[in-house]
Amino acid sequence: MDSLLHRCWLEATAPFDGVTVSDAAEDEAPISTLRDCVIAVTGLLQARFPDSTLHVLDDWHDHDGFVDVSTTVTWADLRSHLTTLEAFLFFRTGESWVSKGVYPRDRQFYLRVTLDADSADDAVAGTLDVTVPRSLVGVIEEAFRKAGMTPRAEPAKKFFDAREG
Repeated sequence: MDSLLHRCWLEATAPFDGVTVSDAAEDEAPISTLRDCVIAVTGLLQARFPDSTLHVLDDWHDHDGFVDVSTTVTWADLRSHLTTLEAFLFFRTGESWVSKGVYPRDRQFYLRVTLDADSADDAVAGTLDVTVPRSLVGVIEEAFRKAGMTPRAEPAKKFFDAREG
């Protein structure tokens, strides 16, 4: 997280006053399944928040809690990282338990992708979690199901509290 998200998590304000949807499966999802789900979820989020300025960062929350800095990106930038499996490796941080996180300036959602740090590019697997307002949980869960993942929804603050590194 960056300093803004870290403060929001501690105070349980947006986006952490919402719900986090993640994959209920015990194992990480194969990269192709994960990418399909991220494409679907990103499409839903862009449709809902088309004018948002996005921030991207390496999220160390699950690793050791290091507070990183974010940089701004556009929806087009984000979509460019979804075009191929090779481009999708943008979400790989090179560290175990470190996610690539994306959120808009107004903090209406927080999307995190975690890819294996040590796997060969053709054997990468990973996880996805998406924190959204309660009103979007149903459509996000449906996107997970259509991509072949089993959604699990829980209060965002509880989800992140349980994963603090």
